[in-house]
Amino acid sequence: MDSRLSYLYVCIGASLWGFIGVFVRALADLGFTPMQIVVLRTFTASLCITPLLFYQKGGFKVALSDLWLFFGTGVFGITFNNFCYVNSIESGGLAVAALLLYTAPSFVMVLSLFIFREPFTKGKGLALFAAFIGCCLVTGVFAGRLTLTAAGLLYGLGSALGYALYSIFSKLALRRYSSTTICAYSFYFALVAALVTIGFDMKLPLRAAGDLGGFLLRTAGASLGLGFICAVLPYLFYTKGLGGLEAGRASVIAFLEPVVAAVLGLFLFAEPLTPAKMGGMLLILVSVAALSLRKK
Repeated sequence: MDSRLSYLYVCIGASLWGFIGVFVRALADLGFTPMQIVVLRTFTASLCITPLLFYQKGGFKVALSDLWLFFGTGVFGITFNNFCYVNSIESGGLAVAALLLYTAPSFVMVLSLFIFREPFTKGKGLALFAAFIGCCLVTGVFAGRLTLTAAGLLYGLGSALGYALYSIFSKLALRRYSSTTICAYSFYFALVAALVTIGFDMKLPLRAAGDLGGFLLRTAGASLGLGFICAVLPYLFYTKGLGGLEAGRASVIAFLEPVVAAVLGLFLFAEPLTPAKMGGMLLILVSVAALSLRKK
């Protein structure tokens, strides 16, 4: 695959992930807990992606000996990542959780060095460092006082590791399967793991009793957006892009997610665009552009 097209795919996937906050806010306002939102996302994503397999020859066909790959992408790469991230926020706050989550590319680069023999170059290191600082500025890590607990640290690093493992397992699975098959089975495994994690506790929030019809309609709309726009499409694009890129480079390009989230926050929720945020967004964009430049 043309590397320029792969860069574009990863950029599109990362940008679509930036819309997550819009639909998560909508479901949270309806009274759903964070883990219930994870279940709604994976359930909707599983429903949306399944029809695509019918249009792909052998889309459902996978070898039993390869199920461990989808266990890795689904259970570790999606559900474990979400579970740890939610608990990291509860233990140390959103700023600390975001800071630790964005250490994921470091895990990807180290694992890729041993698994795929991807070299860790000075250029990659500088781009990673600049993008990480940019994310800290965008998420407001330096703006306030941070409280780091042992639980928050472990959960935060766990979310980063889960985030990284999706790239690693997907890269391995791409040797035999299409991005559609990989994403579909990832969502299937993730859904089962998410249901087990919350103990099948999907009771409707109490506020549903007032206007059940309107509640269900708003829930369906937000879940569809979260499952299709923020799960099926971005995972398909990101996984497709991994086929023509080093996993380490793709993980750094995914830093575009907080840039898109910040822009959406500005226009949809009137969140202030501070000089720090603007500087952080610029750092991320420069880092992504630097990674896309070809070596002379």
